[in-house]
Amino acid sequence: MYEAKRAGKDRCVFSEVGETVQASRRVQIARALRDAQTRGEMHLVYQPIIDLNTGSTVALEALLRWTSPQFGIVEPTEFIPITEDTGSILPIGAWVLLQACEATVALAVRGLDLHVNISAIQITHPDFTTWVRQTLAHAQYPTDRLVLEITGSTLTRDDHIAQTNLRNLAALGVRVALDDVGVGNLSLQWLHDGQLTELKLDRTLIARLGTDRGRAIAGGVIATAHGAGCTVSAEGVETDDELHHLHALRCDTAQGFHIAAPQPIDDLHWAGLRLHRSAVDDSR
Repeated sequence: MYEAKRAGKDRCVFSEVGETVQASRRVQIARALRDAQTRGEMHLVYQPIIDLNTGSTVALEALLRWTSPQFGIVEPTEFIPITEDTGSILPIGAWVLLQACEATVALAVRGLDLHVNISAIQITHPDFTTWVRQTLAHAQYPTDRLVLEITGSTLTRDDHIAQTNLRNLAALGVRVALDDVGVGNLSLQWLHDGQLTELKLDRTLIARLGTDRGRAIAGGVIATAHGAGCTVSAEGVETDDELHHLHALRCDTAQGFHIAAPQPIDDLHWAGLRLHRSAVDDSR
C-alpha cells in the first residue's frame, strides 16, 4: 500500500516473497517508534554550515538520530519514511523543532541560523504554522534565524494548505530552503513566487563537479537561484576539490564531512565560529 502511494496512488504494486521479512521489520520499527522521543531514545546532532567566502560557520543543521533498545542504531533513511507513512512524524517533528530551538537559542542570538528538516506531512497540516510560532515563542527563539528545509516532492503537490503555510511562515520571518536539489523535480514557478530563500544542492550534484558537464549543470542552478534572489548551499562536501569548484561557481555556503561531521551540541568547538577556515582558503 505504501509503495503504491509513493508511486503516485491509484495503481497496483506486487510484493515478492523476499519482501515479507522487510515488511515485518517495517511493522516492528513502526511500533517501536511510538513515543520513542519521549522515552529518551532519540537525540539531535548538529552539522556546521560554512560561508564559502569567509570560512565562518553561519548555520547549523539539526539531524535526528535514533537508538532503539530493540534494533540498535537505526539509520534516518530507514526510519524517517516510516514515521511519515504512519503519521508519527508529527509528534516527532514537533519534538525535534523544540529541542533544536532550545539547544541553539544562545547561538541564534549571536547570529547563527538553525536549519531543521520538515516533511510533506508537516507542511500540509493545517496547524503547522501555529506549532512553529508557539515553539519559537516558547524557546524565545528569533524567527529570522530559523530555516525550514523541505523537499521538491512537497512543492510538487498542488496543496492549498501547504501554500498557505509557506506564506504564513514567510510572514513570521521564517525562511524556507528547498533541499535535495538535483534528485527531484523543481518547478520554476516556486522561484517566481518568491517563497523559497535558499536552494540546497544534493550530494549527487556535488559528486559530479569533477567533470565539465557537472560543473556546467551546478553552475546553471546556482546562477538561476541567484537571479531569483535565493542563496545556494551545497551538502555532502567530501573533498578539497569540491570546495574549490563550489567557491569558483559562487556557491554561498557548504556542509559535509570534509568540513565538519555532525556532533552533539556540547561537542562542537566554536573558537569564534570559524571552523575549518584553512580548508576554504586552501581550496581557492
